[in-house]
Amino acid sequence: MFGTDFIIAQVLEHGTTSLEVTLPPGIWYDYLSGETYGAGTYELDISLKNIPIFVRAGSIIPIYDFKIKSTDDLHLKRDLTLIVCPDSEGYAQGSFYEDDGESFDYKRGLFLNTAVNYKADGRHAEIPIGTDGNLAIARQLIIKLLDDIASITVNG
Repeated sequence: MFGTDFIIAQVLEHGTTSLEVTLPPGIWYDYLSGETYGAGTYELDISLKNIPIFVRAGSIIPIYDFKIKSTDDLHLKRDLTLIVCPDSEGYAQGSFYEDDGESFDYKRGLFLNTAVNYKADGRHAEIPIGTDGNLAIARQLIIKLLDDIASITVNG
């Protein structure tokens, strides 16, 4: 486990082409394909480009969708992608923290805590987004859904 929402399968031997992965109870999304898995043991094909990474259903994962070589690169592009992995009831939630990455201004309130909730009902989803803090960030939130939704209401 990596945190509470990720399982990253460890490849421990050079030349390994398949791996047995055991997933705990719940629904798990394959991070790369979006395919869902239940609890159980799976024999998976692996390669350097396909290391099994699973995300717990019910989570929202924030990612910078560009190549970062160091934290110095964060100022280059601030758009943030939220990958929504709903549970069997159509719910997901997540939160993330941001500051300028350069100063101690967060001590003066220049930070942003963002909480995101998701609820799907049929083919419609509601996504309330709440923030705390005073940091102004010039970026977009890009929402990537792993379920079949026709319409979305954000903060509505």
